[in-house]
Amino acid sequence: MLGDSASRLVDISRSGLGFLARTVFPATCGGCGSSGSWLCQRCQAKLASLDLTEGVPALEQSAEVFAVRARYRYADPVRQSIHLMKYRGQFARAIWFAEQVIPLIQTLIDDRTLMEPVPLATDRERSRGFNQSREIARHASELLGVQLGANISRIRETRPQVELNGLERVENVRGAFVAGPGVAGKTVILVDDVVTTGSTMRECASACYEAGALSVTGVAVAAGVN
Repeated sequence: MLGDSASRLVDISRSGLGFLARTVFPATCGGCGSSGSWLCQRCQAKLASLDLTEGVPALEQSAEVFAVRARYRYADPVRQSIHLMKYRGQFARAIWFAEQVIPLIQTLIDDRTLMEPVPLATDRERSRGFNQSREIARHASELLGVQLGANISRIRETRPQVELNGLERVENVRGAFVAGPGVAGKTVILVDDVVTTGSTMRECASACYEAGALSVTGVAVAAGVN
């Protein structure tokens, strides 16, 4: 896990890269490709919104309950936009995604809130050059004035969840995460781009509870199946 100084340097570097991306690659619609916005009004009208608390069924963890909130169904044009960010390196789109999850987060904030991105597998983050969940969480934390953490780590590599069915996903990530002492006494908000079965978020939540988190809520841009 990166130290505080190293983490700040990484965030400063990524902020600069974000500015460069927005400057060199102006906003284009993730649905139709028109210029001027990350998602144009016509494509926004096609969004399949979810109730603010709809998503993955709750997970009982000791006396606590873990639940996931998602803003949209994982369908075009949100799916197209997420793919452009993850697989085409258009990480500046994370700004728009952060704006979309803010309504899910606002009612959860208190003076103990800590925002934690779901960590990406090391090889995938290395190949992409960024973790899309951290980029979304970073922008959301800045917009809301909430502390951004980096306390959850993968302790073993896993296969991409997209390649697996529901039961395989559960086993694939079982025991794959550990949380540091920074989550102790915190109300943790886990941030990810997409949630399907919720297996990854559940394991991250379990790790946070084991490390002393007071409560954990998962927040995702989209929920659905691939």
